[in-house]
Amino acid sequence: MMNKTLNSEQGTGDRKMQNQMQQILPALSPRGFTPPSEERRENSFSWRPNDGGASSRKGFTPPSEERRENSFSWRPNDGGENPRQSRGFTLIETLVAISVLLDSLAGPLSIASKALQSAYYSRDQVTAFYLAQEGIEYMRVYRDQNYLANPPQNWTTGISNCFDVACNVDFPNFQHSVCNGGACTPLLLTTNGEKLFNTVSGDPSIFTRSVTLKHIAGNADEMLVEVTVSWTSAGIDRTFKLTEHLFNWL
Repeated sequence: MMNKTLNSEQGTGDRKMQNQMQQILPALSPRGFTPPSEERRENSFSWRPNDGGASSRKGFTPPSEERRENSFSWRPNDGGENPRQSRGFTLIETLVAISVLLDSLAGPLSIASKALQSAYYSRDQVTAFYLAQEGIEYMRVYRDQNYLANPPQNWTTGISNCFDVACNVDFPNFQHSVCNGGACTPLLLTTNGEKLFNTVSGDPSIFTRSVTLKHIAGNADEMLVEVTVSWTSAGIDRTFKLTEHLFNWL
């Protein structure tokens, strides 16, 4: 009598659990999940070896215990879909993701390339400025040496051949020469570790410098020094020009 009461209470509890699961399961994904109601219908009567528990006899497992063990089960459910189609959609999604990734990388890479070009241009522009300033200092030093000579010489002695023509200046060797046809040759860069720009020895550099002196109308004690430095960077021709007025102050 006691066993019948327990089985009745147990069956009532199973039915309540079944009703609750039927309310929850529709919200879950229909793919791959088998509701407990179907699982229980398939396993309502199954024959398997029993461990001899008190709730069963001679190897028969009651449906209530079978339902408790299979309340939640996961098994493949094709749902009527073609697996090849699913794999095809996955490939398309992968290609789209790769395209989006490449597009997102194109912008930063382009910005980095432009920034690198700007850095190279800034470096070359600073070098060109110092080369132009060196050309002006060369003419100033020549003027001052004429003052210090014994006896003093004319302030344009030694550099008068650069008036109205382009000259190539070599400051480390302290010499200059008139450019043939107005076109000066590129400066050479020494390879002995000092890295000096000159016109005697070294590897050709990207910089070309020309220095030109000009008279000032109405003032014989003033001249204009004009230095032009040109180079090519990233396939673009660059030019830097610097001017200075020198005076005969002696």
